[in-house]
Amino acid sequence: MNEIEDSHSRKPFRIAIVGGGLGGLALAIGLIRHGIGVHIYEAAATFSEIGAGVAFGPNSVRALGPTDESTLRGYKKHATFNEGPKRQHTFLSLRYGMGSCNGNGKSFSFSKALVSVGEFPGEESGVNDVRLHFIDRSTATASAIVGCDSIKSKTREAILGNIEHGEFINIVAVRRKNGATWEDGQWVVPSTKDEMLRDFGSWHPAVTNLLSHSLAQEEWALFDLQHSAKYYKGTVYLLGDSAHASTPHIGASAGMAMEDAFLLSSLAGAIRDQTELEKAFRAFNAVRRPRTQTVVEYSMLSGFAYEFMKDDVGDDFSRLQADISARFEWLWHEDLEAQLLKARKLMG
Repeated sequence: MNEIEDSHSRKPFRIAIVGGGLGGLALAIGLIRHGIGVHIYEAAATFSEIGAGVAFGPNSVRALGPTDESTLRGYKKHATFNEGPKRQHTFLSLRYGMGSCNGNGKSFSFSKALVSVGEFPGEESGVNDVRLHFIDRSTATASAIVGCDSIKSKTREAILGNIEHGEFINIVAVRRKNGATWEDGQWVVPSTKDEMLRDFGSWHPAVTNLLSHSLAQEEWALFDLQHSAKYYKGTVYLLGDSAHASTPHIGASAGMAMEDAFLLSSLAGAIRDQTELEKAFRAFNAVRRPRTQTVVEYSMLSGFAYEFMKDDVGDDFSRLQADISARFEWLWHEDLEAQLLKARKLMG
């Protein structure tokens, strides 16, 4: 068991944090800032990258600064933002990946959009010929290629390589297997490229082409934790995913942990001694449980919507955009200071 301990305690009590993930570390930073001694207990030997990525919406970012300004500076240093003014305010874009009930998924015609170029030995000339690979999975051969395909030239990539700045593509493909249960004791298990292509073989060639080039294949279980129980008992409290784990469909888990850390560290910083800890936990639970359990529900509903399984939305893109946007609006535009004020009033 790894342990991380601070050495600048001013309050007459200490808090043990079990787990050194994003929520645990953010809470520790906030508590230390308020003069509270902390001790982090983490089972993993090292920190490593887990999951598909971390999405921080505006609500998450707003929680970082009041928790500790250095945390916000670290986030801004390492966060990846959309490039270019066209996508500056884009959080999510949707594309049909396969046939749909209303036919829209079959209406796209990509014709002969070039994907890649390769060489192979010519049978007659003794020199290499070239093969063109198109997005519709067809190919063509020629002795030479002249690229006249504008500024976004795929032909240019065959000469110069990928001149864009992206170094890594992270792909998450979700398939709901109705009636199936997760039997494996591990939450992440090895998969194969063949299994991925079998599950998503009917999708658009642009999608299956990306999957076929993936270097790592894993299968993940998606769980959530929707319940009506309170998050604490006495002076033992649950924070982040341990209390309100949600599926990744609105990218809210990390953000909820940041909100939790801000609120709990602020409340703990306002109390005088150990006897008031349960009072702080009680107020925190009253404020945080309704919002975080709504996140669990909204993430589940968004998953159904993305998969065209929500009855009042189906595969109508205009309805889908409105349905999902409403949940993001609710998620992102929360007044954290108002939450804190309400919790402080409940503490008396």
